[in-house]
Amino acid sequence: MLYQDLWTIRTLYFIVWAAIGLFYPFISVYYRSIGLSGTQIGLIGTLGPLLGAGSAMLSGLLSDRFGKVRWLFSVASVGVIVATLGLANARTFLRILPAAGLLSLSIISILSLLDSTTIRLLGERSGHYGLYRLWGTVGFVVTSAIGGFVFERTGLRAMFVAYPCVMVLFLVACWRLRDQPARRGGSRIPELQHMVRQPAWLILAASSFLVWLVAMGGMGFLGVTIRDMGGSERLVGLAATSAALTEIPLMLASASLLKRFGAVRVIAVSFLGYSLRMLLYGVMPAPSWVLGINLLQAASYSPFLMGTVAYVNELASDELKATSQGLFAAVMNLASVAGALVSGWLFDHIGPPGLYRILAGTSTVAFLLFATGTSLAKVANLRKAKPGGLRA
Repeated sequence: MLYQDLWTIRTLYFIVWAAIGLFYPFISVYYRSIGLSGTQIGLIGTLGPLLGAGSAMLSGLLSDRFGKVRWLFSVASVGVIVATLGLANARTFLRILPAAGLLSLSIISILSLLDSTTIRLLGERSGHYGLYRLWGTVGFVVTSAIGGFVFERTGLRAMFVAYPCVMVLFLVACWRLRDQPARRGGSRIPELQHMVRQPAWLILAASSFLVWLVAMGGMGFLGVTIRDMGGSERLVGLAATSAALTEIPLMLASASLLKRFGAVRVIAVSFLGYSLRMLLYGVMPAPSWVLGINLLQAASYSPFLMGTVAYVNELASDELKATSQGLFAAVMNLASVAGALVSGWLFDHIGPPGLYRILAGTSTVAFLLFATGTSLAKVANLRKAKPGGLRA
């Protein structure tokens, strides 16, 4: 039965990221095409993650407490479908806001719950997470590549049909997954409080907040930047595809990389990768350069994803595996809120080159915070481990 569940996980990753590939690389371009400003696009980007921060945490708690993952996936899937159809009929900023909020809340719940369920099913083999998340990359590559060509001919509004149709497939497929064992007992709040007070957790959360602000702010305006520089919808889709393709070898090698270098080093590499990537976006002279720059996905997003999932899992007790992933997802959603707001304002006031250079500097600060903080925390833990503590 575990074998069947793991194949279902592969299928769910493929479907949900195929749906995302048909929608998210193009939605900012659509907003721009109906006359929204960079600041308005940024504000839309804040509402969903703000709501999603709570939903990711809640879905993790419910999963740990009751194990009813099929129902949780189903409710979130219906939310995605309803919100997308509502967004298709919204043409003004104020009408777009609630639909976009529900959409982000629902998809964030799905992604967080899918990660935590995968980690739980893998158990001691959690380092192989990347081999399952790889199927999501494949789904994204296929649809983002095709979507750019299709939408260039049909218009961007076609994505409001494609996205919910694919999510119907996800809704059907999730019922092949067995519910997970519930974690009975008293409140987990004391254990959760203990976990988040760990210096290692606090350092990870603070530095990851900064780098995810960079990632979401930068990626949220990349399609708009490409169009403003004269690029086409086809190029927007190909840019997303070129980035996703580089994830494949990293995901295949994720278990061996984590075993050899450890989650902390893998995360540190991702911070530097984002610094270089944002800097190059800020100086690229033509939109076609984005195809080459996006190859740095292999040194930024991919190691960040597999490193943080593994590290969060290491820091959590067995009773808080799903909750800890949801909590970290909540932190990342708050970073998305800040990234959308700041990047939207910067885009309007200093333009894409200035925006991306500031984001590059922010990612460098995050690296310094993470590298210094984890080193100090490691030294402190070693001292505590010695007989007599600090007096040793």
